Amino acid sequence: MSKLRLDDVEWGEFNIGGEFGIFKVGGTITTHPSNLKSSGNTPRVTCSATNNAVENFYCNIPTEKGGVLTVDSATEGYVSYQLNDFIATDHVEKIFLEDKKINKFIGLFLKSCIDKSKLGKYGYGYKFSQKRISRQKIMLPIDSKGNPNWQFMEDYVKQEMKEQSQKVVSYYENKLLKLAFELLDLEVEWKEFKIKYIFEVYTGRDIIISKLKEGKYPVVTHSLENNGIQFFSSKI
Repeated sequence: MSKLRLDDVEWGEFNIGGEFGIFKVGGTITTHPSNLKSSGNTPRVTCSATNNAVENFYCNIPTEKGGVLTVDSATEGYVSYQLNDFIATDHVEKIFLEDKKINKFIGLFLKSCIDKSKLGKYGYGYKFSQKRISRQKIMLPIDSKGNPNWQFMEDYVKQEMKEQSQKVVSYYENKLLKLAFELLDLEVEWKEFKIKYIFEVYTGRDIIISKLKEGKYPVVTHSLENNGIQFFSSKI
């Protein structure tokens, strides 16, 4: 599959909430500090702009459902995505869909879109309140019917996360290799080679997968997934 690009899709303008908005905007139940029970798994969401707005984890029963975006309405409006059920402090608003949860991938895409739309607009003197959240316009990818293209948002974030994870894996593979040599006190010299001088390089024959019979032999394609294997064929 070709790489998804943000300029390959059409975009449309939407209100976050209100009568013509695509989301619901509401407040959260405030859990007072005196009622906190330590040593638990329930995240407490605050107005903080660090650690995804989570201050700590407690033993309290969650008052809010996960799968929503939370917004700091006390200042400039830090937006975060909350996957899990949580408790909250005051001045924490939420953006949600009425009929279903927002999944992690779409949630991260929406956060970026909202951040871009509100950049430099809000602060202590002009807070990102519930009413202003509802009135705020955002640009989103749209489908052929002019509706938000949820599938594109999800696929795009998955693509970006996969690319970043591959970079992280490569980085730590090199780090671990270097560490292994250091721990074993091995002194290894390195030299650059051209592939053609140490390996044979050839191109596989063209195969039409639809004409193959299922079997035990892997058919390797251009795919980046499953180690390049797309199909298992009988002997050709």
